[in-house]
Amino acid sequence: IAEKWQEVLGIEKIGIDDNFFELGGHSLLAASIATSLSKHFNLQFPLSHLMKYPTIKKLAEMIELHKWASGGYDNSLDTLNEFDEGKI
Repeated sequence: IAEKWQEVLGIEKIGIDDNFFELGGHSLLAASIATSLSKHFNLQFPLSHLMKYPTIKKLAEMIELHKWASGGYDNSLDTLNEFDEGKI
């Protein structure tokens, strides 16, 4: 995640608690990140998730939770939606 952010934002050092949008990210760059993460982790990754979880730490937690809950990356949005709704 950090490597993609560094590439897209053109910043060498990014901390796990840095906010994507505060670092200069915007919707077009976020779309690139979302597409890249979808391919890398083999899951559907809506652009809205980057807006809800704008730090590397929060994104990683959400992806790991999805991986754990689904038993792998199966492209299901159910776990991500439950996470968003505070159900898990």
